[in-house]
Amino acid sequence: MLLSALFFVVCFACLTLVRSAFYPAALPLSVRSPYLQCYADTLAGDNTNDQWPQFWTESRILGWSGWIRIDGSTFQLWGQSGTTTNLTSFEVTPTRTVFSIHANTTNVNVTFLSPIEPSNLVLQSLPFSYVYIDVESNDGQEHSIQLYSDISAEWISGDSNSLAEWSTTRTDSSTIHKAARQTPLFMQEINSLAEDATVYYAFLISNDATYETGNDTVVRGDFIENGALFDSVDTKFRAISDHFVVFGHAINLSNITNTASSVVWAVGLVRDPVINLYSTSANNNRSSYFWTEYNTVSDAIDFFLSDFSNARQRAIDLDDKIVSDARQVSDNYADLVTLAARQALAVDITVSKDSEGQWNTSDVMTFMKDVGNSRRVNPVEILYAAFPVYLYFNTTWAEYLLEPLLQYQQSSQYTKTYAAPDLGSSYPSAEGNDGPSIFGAIEDSGNMLIMSWAHARFSGDSTLITRYYNLYKRWADYLVSVTLDPNGYTDADGLDNANMTNLAIKGIIGIKAMSEISQALGKSQDAETYSSTAKSYVEQWQISAGSTGHLLSTYGPTADSSSWSLVYNLFADKLLGTALVDSSIYTNQDTFYSHEADTSGVFGIQYDSSVANEAKSHWTMFAAGASNDTTVRDTLISLVHTKAGSNVSAGVFPLTYNPNNGSTISGQASPGQGAMFSLMALSLQNKTVGDGSSSNNDQTSSSGSSKAGAIAGGVVGGLAALTLLIFGFFMCRRRQRRTQDMYNQRSGWSSSTSDTPFCMGIFRKRKSPERESNNIDPILSESVIPQPYDPYGSYGTQHSLQPLRPGQQYASVESYAEAGQRLGKRGQPIILSSPTSDPTAAASTTAFGSSSASRSGGSDSDTTGQLRNEVENLRREMEEMRARSQYEPPPQYA
Repeated sequence: MLLSALFFVVCFACLTLVRSAFYPAALPLSVRSPYLQCYADTLAGDNTNDQWPQFWTESRILGWSGWIRIDGSTFQLWGQSGTTTNLTSFEVTPTRTVFSIHANTTNVNVTFLSPIEPSNLVLQSLPFSYVYIDVESNDGQEHSIQLYSDISAEWISGDSNSLAEWSTTRTDSSTIHKAARQTPLFMQEINSLAEDATVYYAFLISNDATYETGNDTVVRGDFIENGALFDSVDTKFRAISDHFVVFGHAINLSNITNTASSVVWAVGLVRDPVINLYSTSANNNRSSYFWTEYNTVSDAIDFFLSDFSNARQRAIDLDDKIVSDARQVSDNYADLVTLAARQALAVDITVSKDSEGQWNTSDVMTFMKDVGNSRRVNPVEILYAAFPVYLYFNTTWAEYLLEPLLQYQQSSQYTKTYAAPDLGSSYPSAEGNDGPSIFGAIEDSGNMLIMSWAHARFSGDSTLITRYYNLYKRWADYLVSVTLDPNGYTDADGLDNANMTNLAIKGIIGIKAMSEISQALGKSQDAETYSSTAKSYVEQWQISAGSTGHLLSTYGPTADSSSWSLVYNLFADKLLGTALVDSSIYTNQDTFYSHEADTSGVFGIQYDSSVANEAKSHWTMFAAGASNDTTVRDTLISLVHTKAGSNVSAGVFPLTYNPNNGSTISGQASPGQGAMFSLMALSLQNKTVGDGSSSNNDQTSSSGSSKAGAIAGGVVGGLAALTLLIFGFFMCRRRQRRTQDMYNQRSGWSSSTSDTPFCMGIFRKRKSPERESNNIDPILSESVIPQPYDPYGSYGTQHSLQPLRPGQQYASVESYAEAGQRLGKRGQPIILSSPTSDPTAAASTTAFGSSSASRSGGSDSDTTGQLRNEVENLRREMEEMRARSQYEPPPQYA
């Protein structure tokens, strides 16, 4: 009797879904791009696996089902058309969703895997995901097992009346079904689905595998009846909803107690091209990056299926790392990054072709759709929200998202003095946006400056800030003129109140970011100007907005002293380490948030006192990242966790929702949920900013030891250069001759025509428009551009030969090594300047820091003393480098 009761309890447990505290409204199944988005609704409660998967809109079924046949009886594993099974539990990881199912005499795990490949751009850009099945007998006996899965043509259009066509092909290793509209609509969508996409469903060839296409009831009926399909193809093309056509695969596992290996399918949605980019040329279409590796989709699918075991292990390892990192904060936080990861990375990674039709792998751009809100292309405020996830996984990916915005706004097609909010409103056509209203100017300009400096700071790559410096400067100057008096401007959420506190601090931090950009590029005068402006502004802002003990929603003479805001833009101050805002402001805000959380809705705090019943998950997480109080931080996290882990209302993890009842308002499935990674981004290590020529984080850098050897060689070369420099200097002091013709041939140089000593005049900077445009000279520069970390020996940022003055930077030994090589080969003296952003100062400054007037009249003893100082400074630099090398490896890209 006791054994019978125990057996009943065990069986009941197997038949009941094990609920956890985290029960999202939608579980990600296949999420890889803006249009490859498939989710499982949990609103049905315990029958989640017995529902049809849905597109993110919740208004479009994506026909996708799986079946198991056990000893002649067939059961549905997922989908909605057969004998149901019992979902005993589910698990969500950053890359996988696992259904644990009790099906008669078997326990079945169905795993949906959407890979995240931080170290391989080809793999990350593949628009495919896996579903795989593992079966185990639950009674210890062998059973005859057959498995089946299919998809429908509903994936290819938002209009079920559109005509579809399909085919089945077999490669050496795979059987591949594909379907598309008979007449694709180029770069168009219906009900948010792409109308120019081809869906693929693939399975590995084996003697026990069969396939079939046709009417859903016929194909599934064949499996139910026979446990196999007939390797036949329906050739009657028709509307998607006309006797729904499905594309099925089946396999006979025979009599087993468990599967020896997983049974795997690949599903994908391919569009080519994926983006139509603004351009004045005829070739303005861009394709997915994976085409650089594979000539055909079949080739890509064959690889994808063959790589499954490795891909699964990479996914497990990555999941473990992400969750481990997140749990350093809290278990609740780990749940949030787990749910957000696939959603945040669903973008299109693209590449162009060169004039000869070859893939230009140096031209990589990534495009983000404003999923859940609109069809805007690379919406800046959503990109800003998502930025932490890209910094966390691979900072180079962040560059790829910024590049199309920057390139467009530096072109003649864009004429505004402030940043654009997006690249257009008709994804996937990125036609640009040259008519943005001025209302979002502060928000967008601040966002772009903050993101660009964050990318440089955490990657060590100054490619963007160097290439687009003048563009950044234009935006920063605009912010200087309007930030403290933001009247007539809107924030990221469309609020247009006068003097918004949160908007003003965004602009101020943007100005400070510009200061950091200038400093990194050796433009010390710009750096000082922007830094002092930001400091002055933040002091005024703190007095005006924080005088009541907490930050007001708006400030000024007519401000409501009881107003308040979730000042999430303070997160940028923490992320960039700018330390602009006084610690007392953070303390006061923590106290205030703690009070608000006690009286808020169960699902969150409204993001501004002027907006009732709207909470923002992404901004709440930024506010948590800005908190100095772990209790307050964890409280804010728990509020978002309550919403994310609740299925009280339909919708894929939204940005905006009602804090009282949890109902979704907007931003379903938005990549802006990359904000969940905000706290992990705060733990990233900033790097010394180089010039970015070796910035691809997908590549493995050379070993530190080899670089150390190159650095040592640079030191030797530098000493030789300096010795010859001294000798050359005194020789030319005696000769006082005029410039030789050979130096007139050097780019950007001219000989002096004055009575200035030859060694000074010969290397005087000649003002040429070409040189002034990029501020670079071979030897003497107005503004020294930091050098990349090169596997063959270049290292660090450039140093001056003379004692530093405020705002100057040291140069690397590499500079001296190059000088020594040039000197040894050409017999030419080398003079290095100190960096400055003042054109006047640059024109009259030499390695010795004196004007042309003082040079002509200076004494030999003064010069000798200066040279001795230079030698001593260089020796001290070398000693410091040796000391550092004992404790710190050379900077390198991950």
